[in-house]
Amino acid sequence: MRKIAVILSVFTLVTSSCGQPAKQQKEENLNSADTLSVVDNFKMPELPNSTENELFHIQKIDSISYFSTKEKSNIPPKAGLNKITDLSQAKEMLKEQVVWGRYDEETYKMVEDEQGKIVYKVIFRNGKIVLYDYPEVGFIAYFPQEDILFLEGGHTSDIIFNLTTGAETKEVGDPEHIRYSPSKQRRLNTYYSGQSTIYFIQEKSGDEYKTTVDMESLNSASEKLIGYGIEYFLDAFWQNDTVLYFVLPYYYDEGRKETKLYYRLTLK
Repeated sequence: MRKIAVILSVFTLVTSSCGQPAKQQKEENLNSADTLSVVDNFKMPELPNSTENELFHIQKIDSISYFSTKEKSNIPPKAGLNKITDLSQAKEMLKEQVVWGRYDEETYKMVEDEQGKIVYKVIFRNGKIVLYDYPEVGFIAYFPQEDILFLEGGHTSDIIFNLTTGAETKEVGDPEHIRYSPSKQRRLNTYYSGQSTIYFIQEKSGDEYKTTVDMESLNSASEKLIGYGIEYFLDAFWQNDTVLYFVLPYYYDEGRKETKLYYRLTLK
């Protein structure tokens, strides 16, 4: 009888393990989808499932809906931007648009200096001029195809110019972090202010993009949903021209432990 019991035990162990690979694969897939995890004995507080204003409606969703929709969506690939970061090359390309300078310690003023590494003056192609009289504006990159000049100011803030249109940071945004809708009629744009990451939604008008949803509106919605404004998006994509999916971090204790919350924003 003992021999039979051992055989039955082995048979049970073998047959029960046959179904484990599929289950493990399913669990791995769920984990790879960044599902919400329960840490320690933390109990998720009751948060609003939705909020809306005159511009958009936001609905809370689960991670499965988020990633299954993302997998089926036509997300435009990142543009292959031609990015010039070499200062000498940029100086040659921008000799009509940028006057370089240095800070004179004797006069406590900025002075022109072709060998300088600081931006003293920016001359747009439409004649607009921006002058800097402090030594904190350095060159980061030039995107010749877009004619976008990317500079860095105090506190590593982004200073971004479209040299053709005259548009500045709050309209141009960071070209490397723009997320377009499938038709490119709308886009989620961003820049760093020196204190926080700023997000805004723009709509194409002619050859330019105009802001239709600003950071103030997005922050107001975020505060209603999670109790504080947007610090950054962990991920985001457009399903179409009117529906934006995004992931927010949620900090659930004083140690700022983080979990993820998933949302769908529908423009009105």
